[in-house]
Amino acid sequence: MTDERNGSKSWFFRWVKTSDLSIWVQPLQEFLAWVGAIHYLSSMRKVFIVFFFLQWLVPGWLTAQTVRIDRARSVVYNSNGKDKYNALMQLFEQRYSMPIDTLSEYLDIARSFCGDTASIETKLLFGHVQLIVDGRSQSPESMIQRIDSVLKYIADNKLVTDFEIKFRHSKAGSLVRIGKYKEGLEGYYEVLRLAEKRNNLEYVCASWNGIGWVHMETGKYEEAITYFRKVMGQLNDTMYNGRPNVIYSNLASCYCTIGQNDSALKYILKVERNVRAVESLQLLANALAIKSDIMKAMGRNDLVVSCLQEMVEIRRKIGDVFYIISDMFVLAQYYAETDQCSKGIAVCNEALGLIDKYNIRVKEMIIREALAMNYKACGDYKSYSDELTLLMNLKDSINKSASADALAEMEAKYELQKKEEQIEKQELMLSKRNYLVVASVLLLVMALLIGIQYFRYYKHRSSIQARLAVSEAREEERTRIAAELHDNIGTQLGFISRKIEICKNRQSPAQPSDQSLLEEISNASRRTISDLRETIWALKKEQVDFRELADRLKLHARRQFEGVNDVKVYIKEELASDVIISPVASLNVFRIIQEALYNAAVHAEASEVDLAFTTDHTGKWLIRLQDNGKGFDTSKTYEQHYGLENMRQRALESDLNLEISSDSKGTIILLTGKA
Repeated sequence: MTDERNGSKSWFFRWVKTSDLSIWVQPLQEFLAWVGAIHYLSSMRKVFIVFFFLQWLVPGWLTAQTVRIDRARSVVYNSNGKDKYNALMQLFEQRYSMPIDTLSEYLDIARSFCGDTASIETKLLFGHVQLIVDGRSQSPESMIQRIDSVLKYIADNKLVTDFEIKFRHSKAGSLVRIGKYKEGLEGYYEVLRLAEKRNNLEYVCASWNGIGWVHMETGKYEEAITYFRKVMGQLNDTMYNGRPNVIYSNLASCYCTIGQNDSALKYILKVERNVRAVESLQLLANALAIKSDIMKAMGRNDLVVSCLQEMVEIRRKIGDVFYIISDMFVLAQYYAETDQCSKGIAVCNEALGLIDKYNIRVKEMIIREALAMNYKACGDYKSYSDELTLLMNLKDSINKSASADALAEMEAKYELQKKEEQIEKQELMLSKRNYLVVASVLLLVMALLIGIQYFRYYKHRSSIQARLAVSEAREEERTRIAAELHDNIGTQLGFISRKIEICKNRQSPAQPSDQSLLEEISNASRRTISDLRETIWALKKEQVDFRELADRLKLHARRQFEGVNDVKVYIKEELASDVIISPVASLNVFRIIQEALYNAAVHAEASEVDLAFTTDHTGKWLIRLQDNGKGFDTSKTYEQHYGLENMRQRALESDLNLEISSDSKGTIILLTGKA
């Protein structure tokens, strides 16, 4: 995605920068129409009433930001002194419920109002709000650099302030957004240590919430729920700027993901009630997004419509790239499910561009999942496969950076630091310290014993799985051998048997036509022996060199055209590297080309046949067979002839690419694969 200054026509990027709803309306309307149509099949009247009632209600409810913001804004522009200062502080508390430009405007007013008389605490407050303003449009890396400079200022001046905790908390969140889970987790534990030391309950709970968020983003939902529940015992619904509602939202999201929809609904309804009362727009938008997922999972598509419409209206007003990318994921899913995969691919690429621009790596996995869905819906299986490979690599990277060991290491480090601080405060209580050492040793021994037992169990389970895999592989190989013998050798032996029966049942003495019949039996016997040899050759090998396969096909081609008058066979090889393929694949390749050579010799009426073998340095190989015969209609079905169908079936079985083109000038067959 190019930068807007260079003339980008990206509708989502322009929407982020200008809040122009016209760019967003059409995809949203399509999505809402799709969800509404689903429910319309079962309840037409209900959907009609709900949908058009919301079309009228929601925009009116959001015409102003909130009543609380409007009241504080009125005070700011119509008063001075302490009332104006307090009103500005109230607006900063509502910072997540207003657009970036509006928040920036109030910040400029506050700085101008305070002037040079602002205290260090006030300046740190302005710096924290400025960080929030810039954080919605700038990359997390630049935010981290600025936070580090503020923390250095605090350390150099030996300031003791809760803004150190706030800036460290913001830094941890920025690290998680760019996928540095281990570093982000370490940051949250550092915030937790400082908050506990300074008895700051708000950020003690915020730290546990952040730790739970890391577990959510790495797919460890059960562990995440455990951390969120640690917070709940210390909170009530009205404490510190709506933080309980963040916890409830996260719990609802986790429960929805693991399929516990009743629990998820209980928490999200509680959040919705609370945040509507306090008019927190960002928390409300997040709650509506989660609620739409829950309603969809419960089959309540009428409520999905209203949730998403209200959510997007709120997003338009406050704007945040992080959540906009999440909304793009929902839209891309919709396109994949409604046969609009090209639009879905465009939206996903747009989202990936935003991820790259702002380095919001935490959202990359869900966008690539949606992109894979759209490639699959379009039938682009190569791109679908490539995306799955990227997803696996991405998951491996996430698991590596946020493995159970890494998370446990952070928690252990936090626990260790906490214990060390307790020991420093209780230096005179030597007996307690001894008890702590003994307890730690016992815990370590217990962990060691548990680890040894788990290792033994894991090793035993792996051994069983390996034996089962070998057994299944052997059974699959036996099945393939049986099918090969039945489809080829069995068919030819049946042909020989029928011809012999014809000879036996003749009433008259030997006739000249009998000689032709015996010749057919003789030819069929030779073909049977040849096919049996090729089958045994392929299946007795663990792997087959492409050169050896090519040599056998060249020999077969020469034999096939022996005695066929006026047909010239040209063979060409360009083997740039050694390529190894499986025995089953090599046998299928042999049978496909064998059938193609037979068709060229018997049906094509050709005078020239070209057979070419090619490999490259990437392990790809190509076999090309061309004749100048009369050709045939590839779309036509030929009764009692199954050669083409068998060729395609064999190619599909071994994941080969078979292309057949034919016209009055001849036939071209391309067979490609990869080692």
